[in-house]
Amino acid sequence: MTLFYSIQDLIQFLVPIYDCRQFDLLQQGRLPPTAAPRFDGELEQGMAVVVAYTAHKYAHKEEGNINVGLNVVWVAVLSVPNSE
Repeated sequence: MTLFYSIQDLIQFLVPIYDCRQFDLLQQGRLPPTAAPRFDGELEQGMAVVVAYTAHKYAHKEEGNINVGLNVVWVAVLSVPNSE
């Protein structure tokens, strides 16, 4: 049984991508914009998006290196370039 047919399906399941092209994020006053519909399509070069993420730092116990981890929480698509 296949749960996901593509990497994009998996990403949209794990990271919600909202279609905010007709949605005013500032007037909504709440983030994430769960009242906006989900974006149905591929994220492509040239799109304007807002990416919400968490950041944390951690040190490797043995080597002592400081690392930074970034986790995408949600994405809001603001505009899509013309497909001409």
